[in-house]
Amino acid sequence: MKKIYYSTLAILAACLTFSCVKSEMAVNDEKPSEKVFRTITLQFPLDPEAKVSLAADGKTAWQAGDEILIHGQKMGNSGEEYYSRVVTLAAGDIKDEGKTATFTFEDIIADKSWGRTGYKATMFAAYPASNVKSVSGGTSWYYTTGFDQTQGLLLGGCNNTDVNDGNTFTFLNLNGVLSFVVSGDFDSYVFTGNNSEVVDYDVFAVRVDMESTFGDKVAIPYTGSSGIKCSGEKTSLSGSVVADGSTVNYLYFPGGVNLTGGFTIKFLKGGVEQQRVSTNTAKNIARGKYLKLGDISSHLYTYTPPATHTSSIGCPADDSEYNLSKTESANCYIVDGSVSANADKVFKFKAVKGNSDVSVGTINSVSILWETWNDVSEVTEFSVIKAVDYDKQAEKDYSEICFKMPATIHTGNAVIAAKDKSENILWSWHIWVPETSVTNAAYGGIFGSNGMDRQLGALIPASDSDSEVQDPKSFGLMYQWGRKDPFMGGYTPASGVMITSSHAYEAKSSSPISLTNSIMHPTQFAYNGETAVDPTWAGENWCSDYDADFWGGTSGEKAKYDPCPPGYKVPKYDSGLGLWQDTDWSFDTTNLWFKKEGAVFPYSSYLDDCSGSIKKKNNRTKVWSATAYTGVKSYIIYVDGSSLSITSAYNSAGAAVRCCVDE
Repeated sequence: MKKIYYSTLAILAACLTFSCVKSEMAVNDEKPSEKVFRTITLQFPLDPEAKVSLAADGKTAWQAGDEILIHGQKMGNSGEEYYSRVVTLAAGDIKDEGKTATFTFEDIIADKSWGRTGYKATMFAAYPASNVKSVSGGTSWYYTTGFDQTQGLLLGGCNNTDVNDGNTFTFLNLNGVLSFVVSGDFDSYVFTGNNSEVVDYDVFAVRVDMESTFGDKVAIPYTGSSGIKCSGEKTSLSGSVVADGSTVNYLYFPGGVNLTGGFTIKFLKGGVEQQRVSTNTAKNIARGKYLKLGDISSHLYTYTPPATHTSSIGCPADDSEYNLSKTESANCYIVDGSVSANADKVFKFKAVKGNSDVSVGTINSVSILWETWNDVSEVTEFSVIKAVDYDKQAEKDYSEICFKMPATIHTGNAVIAAKDKSENILWSWHIWVPETSVTNAAYGGIFGSNGMDRQLGALIPASDSDSEVQDPKSFGLMYQWGRKDPFMGGYTPASGVMITSSHAYEAKSSSPISLTNSIMHPTQFAYNGETAVDPTWAGENWCSDYDADFWGGTSGEKAKYDPCPPGYKVPKYDSGLGLWQDTDWSFDTTNLWFKKEGAVFPYSSYLDDCSGSIKKKNNRTKVWSATAYTGVKSYIIYVDGSSLSITSAYNSAGAAVRCCVDE
């Protein structure tokens, strides 16, 4: 009888992009009572467009001795032998000039009855087995395969339960490949995309489903919250080179790579660059495709340092107190508005992606996207930040953003953007100029580490006075879950009028946007409309390539898109901490505050997940955690009048953030 199994597939477009994942349910680890054998056929991948091997060793067919990992969809912490098998091909197994291999092996458990429909597969396979990363003792293969050696031929496949009772496996090439021949006195190379694209990983994880209901022949990089996932992003490839003018050198790109600004290959000897070759023409080396450069020797040129750019407003020294990223980079930086010495000073920070060391790319200009005073007054342009520029010196491999404060400080918030030569936004940063110094305290340990004394973007802490209605300066800014950039959400309680900014936001989207587009459009409120990312789920998610670790909620470590300033992070949901317990809170619905252990929160409302407009003024609020609940929701503190619950909200809602110390 044909077996039918169920599982989940979240759709992803590129690796740097992310998938919706549902938490695993408990599984039965009971072993079968007797051995069951299965005869299967493996189909070697054939790509008529490539027409050449994608392997440096010329491999185009199965060979005796090939080791292939076959694993089922079921997860568990015991009974490893029933979830995965490594099979070694013998000469007698190989047919059709190596294009197929047929053999019989002891069957594995392939059960996914707890999951949702989507796959037409119950087993998955990977070659070479030796390159597959083992997780949880080798049993957590799930429907994802992770490779921790990527510079070589990688094949992934699965069975199709609609064909031959699932006994036929079709494989795909998982890498894009570039090759070249070069001659010169070199011993190594460094390859980079000109727009700092991710070209490799420490661990490359992929889901393969040949004919799922979600699309044909899918090989999607996996960056979700469970099992094996892509990790250790690399924006360069390096290795030894054979520069004899005849040997072909191969570079492998897990999942393929779209080099939007072309690429550069530097050739070195003893660690010192000698020459390089480059192109500014975009090159898309998709999964399973081959870019054959041939002999590039005639295109080599001697490296000349790139053009420098000196900031027109000056730039402080690296060891200066005005270097905001001296100890740590972030997506938000604080300039204390209560310190008069900060007036008319120039500050700087590295133009890198969040708390990583990855450059945002080649900057052509910088600008202020918007400023707000956190009230309803009409905002004067260049009042929070007077001027902005960037600095790029030959001795540094990164640019720096420089901004100057006005002679008279006006507290508020602003967002600065770095742009390329086409005026596309490469990255943006939140500059927070509070009215009083930002501090932190233990608050009875409810945060796990010390908590910030106010909401992110608030000019003052919330007050628990029983005689004054909450000052809107304490409301702070709003965030769609997982995004690094803020939205204005405060209002004046007496009038209900929202705070204003010096520039208008983009019109909200009517469908999900990608992570890349969210970075390019930091002022666009993103809405999913009526169609969920995964058709089997209801609800809203702003991101078409969602990942549960946008804010580091799975690991608890600060993530690249975390919106908090250096030294702080969005707190992880933990049911054992008082912040995430619904008891012992105090409320004042007249003066618009609620508190626990001295940590005071304002009734700052929230932004509707559909319209982006402010909702339920004066009696409701939402405060994000860093932790995903499902693929479309994340954990929040939700207050409705004098009722508080720890629940979840759609990721496309705009809610407050209360940072805690990043220990």
